[in-house]
Amino acid sequence: MANAWQLQQRRADLMDQLYDRSGRTNGLYTGLWQEFAADVAINARDTQYDDVIHDIAIAIGATETIDLAVEAAAALEVIRLHLFGKWI
Repeated sequence: MANAWQLQQRRADLMDQLYDRSGRTNGLYTGLWQEFAADVAINARDTQYDDVIHDIAIAIGATETIDLAVEAAAALEVIRLHLFGKWI
């Protein structure tokens, strides 16, 4: 479990990552979280889950292992790519 300082640092790091991925160059973070949240909501709404399942199957196959933790990490990365799009 993260302490309060670690949690605040992770939040700041995430905002910096979002800023970098947003394409902004003006140094302003205003509205950045809202833009991110709106994009993720649209991606969640419009995701074709058959495509996600297909991509997960390919990712798990590419691990060439039966280690459940490795397979779960591969599946999670596919889900992140589908939901977060440009933001990761």
